[in-house]
Amino acid sequence: MLRFTRYGLPGLITLAGVVAMCFGTPTALIGGSGLIGAGLSTAMVSWFYRIGTESDATREREEQARRYFARFGRWPDGR
Repeated sequence: MLRFTRYGLPGLITLAGVVAMCFGTPTALIGGSGLIGAGLSTAMVSWFYRIGTESDATREREEQARRYFARFGRWPDGR
C-alpha cells in the first residue's frame, strides 16, 4: 500500500494527464497538463515527507550519541 501511495498514485495521475492530452483538443491539453502537474506535485510531496521523516531519525540518532558521550566520555563509534 505504501509503494502504491508513493509511486503508483503519482504515476497514475501523470498517466491520466498524458492520456487526456492525446485527445488533442485545447481543453484536453489544458486539463492533461493540469493532471501531469498534479501527479508530479503528489510525487514531490511524498518525497519531501520522506526527507523530513528521515532527518527526524538522523536527529534522534545524533541525540542518542550525545547522551552516550555525556555518560561515558567517548563517542559511540569508538572515535
